[in-house]
Amino acid sequence: MKANFKYVMMMAAALTMGLSSCSNESDVVDDTSKEGVKTYASIKFSSPSTYATSHTGTTEESTINTVDVFIYNSGGFLKNHHQFSTFAETTPGSGVWETTQLMETTSGAKQIYVGINLPGEIRTSLSTTNKTLAALTSVAQAITVADIATNNNFAMGSDVNSATFIAWDGVTGSMPAANAITVDVKRFASKITVEEKANLALANVDGGTLSDLQFALGQVNKSTYAAQKKVGTTIEDPNYAAPSTPGDGLTATPAVADYSAVNASGITLINTLVAKYAPENTNDNVLAGNLTYVSVSAKFAPTNVVTGTTGNWNKETPHGTNGKFWCIKTTTGNLYFKTVTEADAYATEYLIPAANIVEYTSGTCYYTVYVNKAKNYDIFRNDFYQVIIDEIMGLGDSTEGPKVPTNPIDLTTKIKVEVKVSPWNLESENVSLIPQ
Repeated sequence: MKANFKYVMMMAAALTMGLSSCSNESDVVDDTSKEGVKTYASIKFSSPSTYATSHTGTTEESTINTVDVFIYNSGGFLKNHHQFSTFAETTPGSGVWETTQLMETTSGAKQIYVGINLPGEIRTSLSTTNKTLAALTSVAQAITVADIATNNNFAMGSDVNSATFIAWDGVTGSMPAANAITVDVKRFASKITVEEKANLALANVDGGTLSDLQFALGQVNKSTYAAQKKVGTTIEDPNYAAPSTPGDGLTATPAVADYSAVNASGITLINTLVAKYAPENTNDNVLAGNLTYVSVSAKFAPTNVVTGTTGNWNKETPHGTNGKFWCIKTTTGNLYFKTVTEADAYATEYLIPAANIVEYTSGTCYYTVYVNKAKNYDIFRNDFYQVIIDEIMGLGDSTEGPKVPTNPIDLTTKIKVEVKVSPWNLESENVSLIPQ
């Protein structure tokens, strides 16, 4: 049975779950922990509620198919694991979910981790290959966006929670209060939307007109930890320490098929915005090549172009429809050409370096936006970054992504945006689009 969360920012739900004697118990030979006696516990999970602004998420982002519970003993070894796939809401509309079983374990100090819709590889890693508490925040799990953010199957996980269970036979009297545990869970993915501000000016921008705004994500993380790794107040993902080559462990520039139309202005129902998703990506630096970014593309049609031959240039003639063009940037403004032959001849006559001639394939230009400036441009699991384009301040770049990945992020941009965050932690940012 599938269940849908409808409450609180990311999920407001609680699930009572159980495990029979067929539990996957710890068989690690190095485990010298002394186990207590058999006992039973109920484990509930609910959404965090510490943020001022929150969004429940769509049905597709909130469906629960499987719940995996991992209980570790005082030695940090896996004592019990069980996956649940059948549960029901205790009272319609209550946001509380339960199974008909209790979780069998042993009394004494324990650590608990709960995973929702875990990818099979992560479940196997935690239950078979890496059966230690430390593995939750030390073993890098290879993932794709599809693994953790597919409609009706978003992966979620809790932090590690402590409990001390009391012996109970599961039948006599009431369950000890200490055996009822509640944990918070978060989606593994962050969510990003891009929308236009009302009356966004697209005409008379750098001597041309923009159209067909689209967005995609670049430099997306390819690994994550099962539980969020926190070192003091810092959140570290598997690529937190700067790699020798910026971008290692991240995807490359987005493909054409990755782009979707920028959301129009005036959409009041946030859950209806077209969104992109990405795993958490945190860094101990702000090198452009290590940061996940939003790529905004647009078609640019110059109002006029320069035509002619050496010594006989027609200053401007109508350009017409969108298409490939060449641009030479000068101190007095951009010059646009229909052919590379004319651009080269003009540059030669006026001693302009050939490197200053930029080709715009199919008339497409790009703006690179980094979100969450307040947190060094890190993106965190279960955060929702709502990007609003306030202004486009010039012709974009001819290619996607950072121009020099080894350089610190360039805060100068020709796209002016606002970004809002809440759990789904919504962050809203207003941006102005400027080329790098």
